[in-house]
Amino acid sequence: MTRPNFNDIQSFDEFKQYYWYRDELKQICKEHGITHTGTKTELNDNIKAYFNGEIIKPVKRMKIRKQDVPLTLETKLLECGFVLNGRFREFFGEITKTPNFKFTADMATALRRVRSEGNVNFTLKDLLDVYYGKSDYAKYDNSACQWNQFLKDFCRDENNKILLNPEIIKTMGRLYETEEGCLSHIGVKKTKRYEKIKVAYYDVDFKKKIKTFSNYTAQIIQHEIDHCNGILI
Repeated sequence: MTRPNFNDIQSFDEFKQYYWYRDELKQICKEHGITHTGTKTELNDNIKAYFNGEIIKPVKRMKIRKQDVPLTLETKLLECGFVLNGRFREFFGEITKTPNFKFTADMATALRRVRSEGNVNFTLKDLLDVYYGKSDYAKYDNSACQWNQFLKDFCRDENNKILLNPEIIKTMGRLYETEEGCLSHIGVKKTKRYEKIKVAYYDVDFKKKIKTFSNYTAQIIQHEIDHCNGILI
């Protein structure tokens, strides 16, 4: 399927039928006066808003001298020029009594949202609440991390290197409903998967093998076999 030019696409539903790289999404936003910073998910959200008639404009950042702003829990992020560096790590380390304090992915996501929305009221206390999980102001999208972890775990097993011409010959366990993401489309969609599957396949030496997979590994293999059969969730 040939991907059309962005300007020829009539709706977001049509847009999300095609795969776009983050740099392409960034360029699309830039060309149409949409804020073009953030994660791939955030850029897709900005484009979705564009198709709905809302243009999320880039926010001009405040220019201040960071060293002139004392740090307290009531200090506003944009006022103090908050960044994920040693100065603020030391501040949060003292507040949480954590010697080797590390910023979380949720905190970084919150910072991006504050900047993109120009939220001048968001304080270091609000960010601390994000750290402790007391606030749902921003949550990191970990779907890509789950996929990366699966690949690491799968490839670590010498018996899982390559499955040639895989075929599910038996399904076992419960049939459950779940949501999956995919590089073939934007966001997640509902689908049904079996808890356990038995798969016949060939290894790299073209020797036929049969192996049973369960849980998340079984789910991913079912997803990929769907692709082999021309099925997109």
